[in-house]
Amino acid sequence: MQFQGKIWMIIRTIFFILLSAIFISGCNFQAGDFYQDRLASEDATHRLRKLYNEQRFSEIYDLGTPQMRESVSREVFVQSATESYARFGQFKKATEAGTACLPLQVRLVYLSEYEKGKVTEKLAWAMSHGRAELIMFNISEGYAPPTEEIKNQCPS
Repeated sequence: MQFQGKIWMIIRTIFFILLSAIFISGCNFQAGDFYQDRLASEDATHRLRKLYNEQRFSEIYDLGTPQMRESVSREVFVQSATESYARFGQFKKATEAGTACLPLQVRLVYLSEYEKGKVTEKLAWAMSHGRAELIMFNISEGYAPPTEEIKNQCPS
């Protein structure tokens, strides 16, 4: 009897391990590689700024997550970006002031210079399989230091 009990325990353990492996392989638990996520978000930021300087605001809208695009229409987004461009002019240069890498998200703060003055840029990117999608992009007049939780929290 003791031998059958041990065999039954081994069979249950193997079954549990196999079931767990099947469940986990079917789910997306990708937490991301923070260093790679940061690089991807910085590349996406460069692409966004290039589109901004070329006034291709509709293409910036296309960089957004489905949730961002559901929350604001293309027309409203393009109008807002057009107004920002008229107010600040072209992007010139930036100094990174803070970063925060979270599972599936990167937040960036830059102290930047635009054609018409100094601004603070705040961006948030959703990360999925090495690809960055825009969650939020904000330009505000003047330099504002980042909050403590966003000060260089990503690996360089």
